[in-house]
Amino acid sequence: MLNPGDVIGGCRIIAKLGGGGMGTVYRAEQLSLGRLVALKVMNPAMQEDVECGERFLREARTAAAVTHAHTVAIYDVGRDNGRLFLVQELVTGGSAKDLLHASGGFLGERRAMELIADCCAGLQAIHEAGLVHRDIKPENILLTSDGAAKLADFGLARPVGTGGEMTMTGATIGTPAYMSPEQAQGAKDLDIRSDIFSLGATFYCLVTGSAPYKADSVWAVVAKMLTEPVPDPRALRPDLADGTVAVILRAMARKPEDRYPTPRLMRQVLENLLRRRGGSDDTLPTANLRAAVAKADTTRGTIPPQVKTAKTVALPPTAQRLGKSTPATAAVTEAIERKRASGQGSRTAAVSPALAAKSSAEKSAGTPRHVRSTAGAAKANPSTMLLIIAAGIAALIGAVVTVMAMRDGADKKPTVPASTPTTAAPAVTPTPAPVAVTPPPSSTGPVDLIRRGSEWRYHDGGIDLGTDWRAPTFVDAGWKRGPAPLGYGDSWIRTTIDFGGDLKKRHRTAYFRLRFTVPANQRFSALNLSLMRDDGAVLYLNGREVARSNMDTGTITYASEARTVVGNDDEQRFLDIALNPADLLPGDNVLAVEVHQKGDASTDLGFDLGLVGR
Repeated sequence: MLNPGDVIGGCRIIAKLGGGGMGTVYRAEQLSLGRLVALKVMNPAMQEDVECGERFLREARTAAAVTHAHTVAIYDVGRDNGRLFLVQELVTGGSAKDLLHASGGFLGERRAMELIADCCAGLQAIHEAGLVHRDIKPENILLTSDGAAKLADFGLARPVGTGGEMTMTGATIGTPAYMSPEQAQGAKDLDIRSDIFSLGATFYCLVTGSAPYKADSVWAVVAKMLTEPVPDPRALRPDLADGTVAVILRAMARKPEDRYPTPRLMRQVLENLLRRRGGSDDTLPTANLRAAVAKADTTRGTIPPQVKTAKTVALPPTAQRLGKSTPATAAVTEAIERKRASGQGSRTAAVSPALAAKSSAEKSAGTPRHVRSTAGAAKANPSTMLLIIAAGIAALIGAVVTVMAMRDGADKKPTVPASTPTTAAPAVTPTPAPVAVTPPPSSTGPVDLIRRGSEWRYHDGGIDLGTDWRAPTFVDAGWKRGPAPLGYGDSWIRTTIDFGGDLKKRHRTAYFRLRFTVPANQRFSALNLSLMRDDGAVLYLNGREVARSNMDTGTITYASEARTVVGNDDEQRFLDIALNPADLLPGDNVLAVEVHQKGDASTDLGFDLGLVGR
């Protein structure tokens, strides 16, 4: 135990800040520079293990190479009289865990998004340094005096591809509640996607006040992680927005390939969500909601009544817009989830008469959206129509179950026994006409909504079009058209646009538009855009800005310039940008793009992009 006034590693101890399984942290003064620092002194067990100590020194030196505004800087590392020590930046705003306690248990969505977005930026720097952090959790997110977040505790950081063993000298490496499944299993090829899982689990904790998986022992937590679905945070926070939930669930996907591929993409999604929320204050939940959350946490695994209501009746606007759920489809989902929970592996599914009748009754107020009857059936009496609707619902359930079976590797479609109403119906003549059912939304692989090299409409007349051209209703029939890449000044351009003829008085901005279609029954959980722009670009989806690249913040006009000139090596490079799939509309969509140059310093212009839904 060190005392105030003691000197180690060139630092004079001022006060103890805290401690853990790996060591004790002190506030100290680095005497050589006269600055305040955080001094971590490793515990005796680590100091006595020579191999462990050398590994700590090696890994700390590697982590010291990471310098970023959202990571805690490491200043020095070494041994002093046999004691292992680490000198790092002193961050005075406490941790995200402290903030949770001060906020009454969990954070508002906006504040949580801001913290996780900061962490994504820091984690991207770690990724680009070829490291994996391996212990991201609320305690290791430190806050500056102005509220920015910094990733801390690089004592576990290792190069990409190194192992994730669970123990070292009796101490747990990483925190099981936030570990990725592959790290918990001791995988030898961890990469940044393991940290993305941990960041998603931390996001879950910030907005719910609870770790995603809870159990009485470390191995019970790991077992839950490996066998149970990713928990829906709305079971604890019914008020969470669709976008927040989507980010958490994708980041925490069990398979690494289903997560965000890089922290940068995850951050872009969060920034888009924050932009749509605007500058409004993010108020914390009311006392009544906090009480509901507390009750839900004590009965984990049981979704509170208000959550069930929200999913089957009070649909969020995004879900209503995309047609994601109706009372009938909610009943179908409920039946499928019951089948999954029961562990049945049969390739056939039986639809209970009660369920069919319930779905039919819910649909009877109007013609079902996905059911089209023939003219003969339209003339049938009400009993006939009831049978038609019941048959349509049964067919819809069968189609959904078919997709599930195919997803699980089945090689033949399930058969659905004919369903009958719960009450005896009079004999019907003639037999009801066949019913056509629209297939359920596809979830098999990526869908190219816009391919690179597509044909775009463009306007290059050197005229300021204002903002009307961004709207999906704008008529662009008079615009020119041609395949991408579009622009001028480079040999790889396929469609040369007019720059005004005089390089000294060339047009600074060009406009591009493209219409594409999203099938009414198609839904995506992710939307990825790849953009090539020379020099800067602003993108609008269905009339609303969704991204900008190499452009300053603020209002964009025709005269706006790109932030920097894009050099020769980067002119044809595609940038990955994550968009929110909730911005898509069923049916026709319009993507509008304006490309800007960097004043007189730029002598060319180029543009192309691709858009993929997943």
